[in-house]
Amino acid sequence: MVRLADLFRRRRRKKRPVEGGPFAPATFEDAGRKLRGLTEAPSILVLKLDHIGDLITALPACERLRAAFPASRLDLLCGPYNVELARSTGLFDAVHAYDFFGAQDRTPRRADADDVDEMRRLGLPAYDIAVDLRHDDDTRILLWGIAAQVRVGFASLSRPFALDIALPEMEASARASGLLSPVDATTRLVLLAEALSSLFRAARHGYGGALGCMPPPATAPARFPHGYVVLAVGSRLPIKRWPVPAWQELAQALLARTPFGLVLLGRAGEDAGLATLADTLPGNRMLDLTGGLTLAEVPAVLREAKALVGLDSGPAHMASALGVPCVVLFSGFAEARVWAPIGPATEVLRAQTACAPCFLPSADLCPFERRCMTALQPDDVLAALARVGRHPALAALARPEGAGLAFAEELAQETPALARCPASGRL
Repeated sequence: MVRLADLFRRRRRKKRPVEGGPFAPATFEDAGRKLRGLTEAPSILVLKLDHIGDLITALPACERLRAAFPASRLDLLCGPYNVELARSTGLFDAVHAYDFFGAQDRTPRRADADDVDEMRRLGLPAYDIAVDLRHDDDTRILLWGIAAQVRVGFASLSRPFALDIALPEMEASARASGLLSPVDATTRLVLLAEALSSLFRAARHGYGGALGCMPPPATAPARFPHGYVVLAVGSRLPIKRWPVPAWQELAQALLARTPFGLVLLGRAGEDAGLATLADTLPGNRMLDLTGGLTLAEVPAVLREAKALVGLDSGPAHMASALGVPCVVLFSGFAEARVWAPIGPATEVLRAQTACAPCFLPSADLCPFERRCMTALQPDDVLAALARVGRHPALAALARPEGAGLAFAEELAQETPALARCPASGRL
């Protein structure tokens, strides 16, 4: 028998030791990564097991899913008393019946492990995505009776199900907070459908339509005929920063193992230690734009980059939204599940730690000496660039150092030395 404890996490449970030890670097696994692994037309099953009026309130959400995924197989699992009505809408490729509540039964029901087993015996096909469009949590566990890669639903106030995409409960919490006008039953289901479709688009195509309208920059692409990688080295909060020696080691490795130039981005004077970074790099392979761009000019520089390595900061979010291959070093300051960038070629690296998110206002207050950032190594970044990068030179970073081409000597005489960009606010 399936144990309920295996189907959803309990917050009060004692945390298991982190695999690889505390602060072990790891790629952040989020719903976006799962969605990127699906096809452009993922198969979707909607669970709507309650009553006739409930199905009517869910139809606008189903229409939204059909519009967002026009080429997808969209099936419905509903009560047998709703099958004929559901088929008549023409929204679904197939309608399956499962009598969970009963047409006339008024006895409250809450699904358990036996119901999950019964669901599995229905013989439904596997789906890429399963969506429970019931707002109450009494059917949520039935999502685990479906063979699905991504599970979507409303969060529970009492049982923290391990949903991949979830919106907060919107009724009991509204009453408890004294909210006079909670979101109505139809709109909240549409919001859940929109959350799925928006995240699917962002994870596969980015959010950066408006950002991509900037004119191309006249400086960086012309000076680096082989292209360039952006190092977004700055962060407003010191607790989010990566050590300067790590940046130096990464920069030297990229120059030695790829043909690309390096463009440094950040605010002038943001991190005094980083002022020395540009001085350690060859002038013909580096352009220092720290403090040298207006904010509106940054997207154009990012758009032409082969890749970006950055922190949890504005440039990293911009590049991710534009679909630029990104490796983002994410500190323990904020909740990665909420604030990590989402994009079609974004990999978020973080150290696995139980103290995150800490929201500490000062790095000096961290009792672990910011190990959430210092544990991340340049080799971790190079391996991540190999996974997300589209250029063969980035993919080659997965090989051991020395196994591929070395570009430092080859390009040493190829381009003239470049002056550091003055902090004038312009290119």
